[in-house]
Order: sequence, then C-alpha cells, then structure tokens
Amino acid sequence: MSWYKRRNIKELHKALHRCHDQLQQFSHVNKKALDQYINFTEQREELQKRQAELDAGDEKIRELISVLDQRKDESIERTFKGVARHFREVFSELVPRGHGHLVMMKKKDGGHDDDEDDEDGPRKANPEGRVEKYIGVKVKASAFLLCPFYL
Repeated sequence: MSWYKRRNIKELHKALHRCHDQLQQFSHVNKKALDQYINFTEQREELQKRQAELDAGDEKIRELISVLDQRKDESIERTFKGVARHFREVFSELVPRGHGHLVMMKKKDGGHDDDEDDEDGPRKANPEGRVEKYIGVKVKASAFLLCPFYL
C-alpha cells in the first residue's frame, strides 16, 4: 500500500493499464471454473456415498440369496432322503428279497453328472448355477429270484 502512496497519478495509471493488459491475457479462462469445480466435487462425493450404500445393499442381497439357496438345498435333500427311505421300505415289501434305492443325480463342479450322491449333505451354493445342481433321480433295483430248474 505504501508503494502506491509514493507514486504519482501518471505512474499509477500506467500500472493500472499494465494490470489490465495482463488480465486481458486471461479473458479466455472460465471465470466460473472454481464454482463448477466445487459443485462437481460435491456431486462426486454424493455419488460416492450413494455407490457405497448401493454396494452394501447389493452385498446384503447376495448374502440373503445365498442363505435362502442353502435352505432350499437342505430342504430338497431332506425331502429326498425321506422319499428314498420310504421307497426302500416299500420296495422291500413288494419284492421280499429285492433291494431298491433312489439316487439323486447332481452335477459335479466340473459340469459332469454325479451318479452316486444320495447320502451327501448339502454342498456350498454355486451362485451362478443353482438351478442346474440337481439333474434327476435314478432308480436302482435288484431282485433275487429263485426259479426251479427242471431237466
């Protein structure tokens, strides 16, 4: 401030024109850039918060789907084991020396059929291929019959 007080009016006008010329060099610069930057930064923070909320919700939904899928698998396996037990009992009554078994056919992790899987407990849920886990039921039956053989 003291520098300006020691100058005469002519020098002050020259300094003012120099400042004005220097300001003209920046006329192409967006004068609202700082406001826009602050506004966009706030929007970005809001969007990041929203993204975090959505990610947390997504994780909770995936956990719920996994739990429900595991319960479904346990229910299917429990029901199948009961049906298989009753099948064995009824088959042994109908065919006194026979044995009958139901076998749940499942897909293995590699995608091949698994023929002997009726006694396993539930497996880990596969989030991508839940529906294809069970592919069918196989009936295994054997009977020992005595037929008289006459010559």
